[in-house]
Amino acid sequence: MEFLKREDVLTSFRKNSSEVITAARDEKMNLTDYLESVTEPNNDDDLSVVDWMLWREGFNLHDHGYTPASPMRKLGDWSDKNIDNNPATILFFEKMSDRFIKTLSRGLKRVKYRPPTNIERATDGASMIAKIEAGTAMNLYDDSDFYRAQRFGPTIDWMQIVGSAQTTESDEIRKNKYNNSSDDRKMRVTPEAVGPVRMELAYSKDLVDFTPYGIAIEATYDFLNASQTRASAIMNAIDEVALQYRTIIFEGIVKEIVSNLPSGHAIDPSGSGLTSKLWREFRMKYNHYSLDIVLGNAQSMAQFEEMMFGKSDTTAAFIQTMWEGMIPGIMSPRLLNNQPMIPNYGWYDDLPTQLPNDKLLTFDQMYSSEVWFKRSLDQDESKRDPEDRTVTRYLNTQVGFNVPDPHGIYTLSIS
Repeated sequence: MEFLKREDVLTSFRKNSSEVITAARDEKMNLTDYLESVTEPNNDDDLSVVDWMLWREGFNLHDHGYTPASPMRKLGDWSDKNIDNNPATILFFEKMSDRFIKTLSRGLKRVKYRPPTNIERATDGASMIAKIEAGTAMNLYDDSDFYRAQRFGPTIDWMQIVGSAQTTESDEIRKNKYNNSSDDRKMRVTPEAVGPVRMELAYSKDLVDFTPYGIAIEATYDFLNASQTRASAIMNAIDEVALQYRTIIFEGIVKEIVSNLPSGHAIDPSGSGLTSKLWREFRMKYNHYSLDIVLGNAQSMAQFEEMMFGKSDTTAAFIQTMWEGMIPGIMSPRLLNNQPMIPNYGWYDDLPTQLPNDKLLTFDQMYSSEVWFKRSLDQDESKRDPEDRTVTRYLNTQVGFNVPDPHGIYTLSIS
C-alpha cells in the first residue's frame, strides 16, 4: 500500500470530506484510524493526523507549554447551519469519538511532576510564561491531563483484572466450550489399536449478551460561541464519561465472574477470621491456575491486609512478607507451584452481593474473564436543534462479558 503525505490527505479532505468518510466506513474503521492507516508516518511529530489537520485548519486541541486549547468559536459561528460542513468541525466531532474510545481503553496518565527551572518574573508577560511547562507547579491552567486524571480517574479499573479484551462487528458472539474439567484435559495411557480420548473444541449454543450504553452531551450555542469556552471543556466531559464507564465495566466483569463460580469452589473453613495458615491452605487449591487477583470490600480487604502484613505498620513479618512477594524466588516457598505470595488485590464497596464483608473473591486473571466491545460506526452522531439553540453529541457503545474457563475462580469465607 502506498502512503499519502499529510498535506495530500488534508487537501483531499478539504475537497470532499464525505468521500473520505465513506472510504473509512467501507473499511469498517473510524475516521481517525483510517487516516492514520493511509498517511505516511511522521516520527518527528507527536500529533496524530487528525490533530495535525485541525492544527492546519487553525484549531489547536492541545496544550503546548503555556498555551491553552483553542476557543470553540475558532471553528466558526455555531448558530450558522453550515458549520457542520466545515472540514475542521467534522474533524473535531471525529476527535471526540476517538477521545472517548482511547480514554475508555487506556485511561489518562498522570503527568510526572517536573520542578520549574529558572522561572523569571519579567515585565514582559510573554517571555515569562514561555518558560512554564505543562504539569508544573508554575502552570496555573487547570486543563492538562494531570488535572483531568486527578478529577476523573477511578481508583479501581477493569483493565487491572480482565484477562482479555476484544472488539467485534458481529451482532452475535458465541461462547466457546473450552471449560472442560481437569480430568477431561489429561492425556491418558492409550492401549495399542485403541484411539485416544478426544477433547473436542466447539461452540456452545450460548451467546455473549451485549448491553448497550449511551449518553448525550449537550452544549448551547451561547456556550460554544463564548470567547472563554475552550475545547478542553468538552474534552473534560468526554474523559469523565469514559472513565466513569470504565468503573461500570469493572462491575460487569466482577458480576460475571461471581455468577460463574463452580460448585465446590466456595470455601468455608468455619474458622474465626483470616489467618496466615488458612490463607496458605487456600492458596494451595490453585493447582492448575495462578491466584492472580483478590477482591473484596473495604472491610474484608482490611482483614486480608492485617493477615498479610501484620496488625502494626512496621513489623518483621511485614518486611519479610513484602520481600517474598516483591522478589519472586527469593526466600519464597513457591519454586514448584509458583503461587504468588501477595496477589494483586483491591477493594470496592458498591457490589455488596458479589463482594460482601465476609468473603474474598479470588481468580486466575488470564482465564476467568474476557470483555467484548461492539461499537457500530454509525452509533456516534451530532445533532443540532435550532429552536433550542443546542448541539448534542451522542456517545454509544455495547459491551459483553464472558468467562472462558471458570475453574480458576474461588471464594473464601473469612468470618
